[in-house]
Amino acid sequence: MLLKRKSADKTLSRQNQNYRPGKGNNMSNYTLQFQNDFQHSFMYLYGISWKEENHEQKILKQCTIPGTLPFRLCNEEGEKVLQYDFSSYERACIYFSQRKMRLCHIHALFTSLQRVLKSMEEYLLSPSLLSINWEELFYDAENQQFLFPLIPFKEEEPEISLPSLLEQVLEQIEEEDEAAVLVAFQLYRAQKQQSLQLARILQIIHIQGAKARKDYRRVKKDSKQFSIFPKVASSELNTVTNAEHYTITNATLCTVTNAASTQSRWGI
Repeated sequence: MLLKRKSADKTLSRQNQNYRPGKGNNMSNYTLQFQNDFQHSFMYLYGISWKEENHEQKILKQCTIPGTLPFRLCNEEGEKVLQYDFSSYERACIYFSQRKMRLCHIHALFTSLQRVLKSMEEYLLSPSLLSINWEELFYDAENQQFLFPLIPFKEEEPEISLPSLLEQVLEQIEEEDEAAVLVAFQLYRAQKQQSLQLARILQIIHIQGAKARKDYRRVKKDSKQFSIFPKVASSELNTVTNAEHYTITNATLCTVTNAASTQSRWGI
C-alpha cells in the first residue's frame, strides 16, 4: 500500500514540477516541486524572498508553529530554497482523491485551520503567511488533523482563499455519508448567500454533527426495542453511522459559540 501511494505521489510530483499557484489560490510568485522516494517526501519552494532581518522570518526559522509543516532554509546553486518535510503525512489532494471526505474529515480540516491561526496569533505572526491552497495541504491520518505550510514572504490573507478551499472540499465529499452531504449542501447554500467566515463554517459542521449523533442514538435504541424489523433498523443505522466517528468536545463548542469575539474578520 505504501509503495502504491509513493508511486502515485511521484507521478503527480513530475506533473507539478513547474506548478505555480494562480491568482485564484495565491498571488505570491513562487514555484513548488515535490520529490518522493521510499523513505522521504519533500516539498520544495522556489522563487522565495528571504530577509534575515525580517522579524517574522526570524521567528519562523527558530520556532515550530503547532499545526504547520516544518521547513528548513536551503541553498541550491546560490538560490535560497525552502524544504518542507512531509514524510509522515499525506498530500490532502492525493489522499482524498482516493478516499473522499466524510464529516469527520471536514470537521478535522476546519478545526485544524482554527487551531493553527490561534497558534500564529500567539507567536505574533500575520495570518497572511499561512497557505490554505488545497494543493499545499497535508493530512496526518494517524492523528486525524491537517497541517498547513507557512510561506515567509506571502502577503495574501487566508480568507481570500477560503472560498476556493470550500469548493475543493465540496468536490471531495463521500456521497454515502449522509451527514457529510448535508453539511456540504448547507455550506454551499450559505456561501451563495454571503461570504462565509470560519466561525460560521464550524457552526454548520457542529450543528449537523450533533444531529447525526442524536439520530444515531435514537436509531440504535429503536433497533433494540424493535428487533423484529432488523432490515429497517440496519438501513437507518447505515445512514448515520458516521456519527460514531464524529466527536466534538465542549471546549470546541465553546470556541465556536464565542468565535466572533476573538477575531472579527476570521471569526475564530
